[in-house]
Amino acid sequence: MPRIIMPTDEELDAAMARGKEIEPLLTRITSVVYDRVKDEFHFTFNNKPALIIPRRSLQWVASAHEDQLLKFELLGNGTGISWPALDADFSAIGLVEGRWGTPSWTRAWVEREPQTAQATV
Repeated sequence: MPRIIMPTDEELDAAMARGKEIEPLLTRITSVVYDRVKDEFHFTFNNKPALIIPRRSLQWVASAHEDQLLKFELLGNGTGISWPALDADFSAIGLVEGRWGTPSWTRAWVEREPQTAQATV
């Protein structure tokens, strides 16, 4: 049977204090707009430049029906975004760093669309 170790009050207080220190450093999505005409998402962040990502570049979202595209939710106070019906989740920092799918998806996407990949990442 696994042994359960409970943190002390002092350890909990230290963890909470550390969390408050790093809170302002976390990249958060502040808004998301889907442009139907251009078929792209416009992301704004609290501490990074805005980012426009073509829908076809987001794994799991690329093949979604239009009615599914607006059914997303921000996670963790904006630290991520989820499309529950698509089982698609992305972290805010992952979007900024160009992690828009699995490594194999990303490699295939870069090979398919090298100009788009170079312009966006």
